[in-house]
Amino acid sequence: MVFNFYKNVTKNFNFIKSINNLQELYLCQLSIEQSSLKRLIPLSRVNSKEKNIDKDYFKKDNFIKYLYQTNDGQHLGEISIEVIEKNESISIFAEKLKEDIDQDEFNRVILKLNTWLRNTFLARKINYDFEFQDIEYNKPEDLILTAGPMVSHYENIYSLDAVNNGWNKDWSKHLDSFEEKFSDFIGTKYAIATSSCTGAIYLSLLAGGISEGDEVIVPELTWVATASAIKYTGAKPIFADIDIDTWCIDTGQLENLVTEKTKAIIPVHLYGNPAKMDEIISFAKKHNLIVIEDAAPAIGATFDGTKVGSFGDFGCFSFQGAKLLVTGEGGMVVTNNEDLFNKFKKLWDHGRVPGTFWIDELGYKFKMSNLQAAFGLGQLENIEVLIEAKRRNYSRYFKNLSQINGIKLSKEGDNTESIHWMTSILLDKEIGLNRDKFSDDLRKLNIDTRPVFPSISQYPIWGEKYRENKNSKIVGENAINLPSGVNLTDNEIDYISESIISLVESV
Repeated sequence: MVFNFYKNVTKNFNFIKSINNLQELYLCQLSIEQSSLKRLIPLSRVNSKEKNIDKDYFKKDNFIKYLYQTNDGQHLGEISIEVIEKNESISIFAEKLKEDIDQDEFNRVILKLNTWLRNTFLARKINYDFEFQDIEYNKPEDLILTAGPMVSHYENIYSLDAVNNGWNKDWSKHLDSFEEKFSDFIGTKYAIATSSCTGAIYLSLLAGGISEGDEVIVPELTWVATASAIKYTGAKPIFADIDIDTWCIDTGQLENLVTEKTKAIIPVHLYGNPAKMDEIISFAKKHNLIVIEDAAPAIGATFDGTKVGSFGDFGCFSFQGAKLLVTGEGGMVVTNNEDLFNKFKKLWDHGRVPGTFWIDELGYKFKMSNLQAAFGLGQLENIEVLIEAKRRNYSRYFKNLSQINGIKLSKEGDNTESIHWMTSILLDKEIGLNRDKFSDDLRKLNIDTRPVFPSISQYPIWGEKYRENKNSKIVGENAINLPSGVNLTDNEIDYISESIISLVESV
């Protein structure tokens, strides 16, 4: 997938310019100061009559104008933004500024606009027709977090519509649209929004006929929910080791794990890295196994050019607040199998006979609300931006750190395209790098990290003792996730990288 910068910016410009409602326009303004005494208001259909503008303004895809005003409506000037397709840059023009305007204040206006353009559109090159001095980057005052969403005008406006209008006959308006557009994005026939990825995996197992006494193969390095869902059904998780480079399930040992009780396999596309789906599907067909992809952190990742989640009988995704696409909590299941879709949907809807209140089997309620779906729908509008932001993060980390002795970045497998939901590094304890101390030292520099999942087979919740797998133990005890939020700046990544290099060299 190639990110189209120009197409993304013009799509956003046109959406904002098309607004014809004052309430929605308010949600698209940029407040310059915390007190919101100054603001930038996009020139849209609702306020275009106030200004003498070019009659072709709304036909110009690559151009948008903002009114610079005080909160009480005093006009201070205009700022225009133009995106240039040829060199993928953005130009900012200041027009009709009041002569007595405060230059420091105006600089804050441009800083705010600059941040918005870089975060929302991933603008790398911004040109100005006036003097502007960007701020120098120093040690951050606040903790640089490991994750964090991007919230744009889409989420604001769709959520507002859901709050005001998403009831009664329109109770599922945004849900229906979210499911349809998500399945289109992944490339599957069906999708159902759920309350979590955990619930999606659990119902997928039930719809696939997994029950007490069965065995399900799962990688040892994952969030506990992947295996917990197996336990909920009464089945037994069988823990496979991981590949030391990609941290996904090691397909080379699958044949040693299968028994006559094995009924399913759940590959996990860990931290956005696709597992080897060709080998997994071949193995599953050979042994007549259900395949449920845990694609919780891997929305948009591809194997052999095809998006993960679409290979198995089911694909399950998470929209928890730290994920690539967020709804606060929530998930989605996708499938191409109509029979499995209908089985899942009935279980998801309390075991109800469709179109009636008659219940003829035990069912569940793992549903998403229309309000959450409205927010998710807004996130989906910018899905390519979110994916590109993650990939750019990894690319810059890799450039800075890949040659440093003592640390190793997780890698994409062959024929895959990771979304790098989390950029993660493996520390070499043989040279004296202790993960907990390393993380503590980074936190003192206002850099947040989180430990990679431990070997989940060692939790005392399974009712039996498992042998710990070698690679899972190495990664689980010595790897960390670095700050990987979609709003992370190049300056922040460079600061984090320099801090890491300094700590490694001090050992």
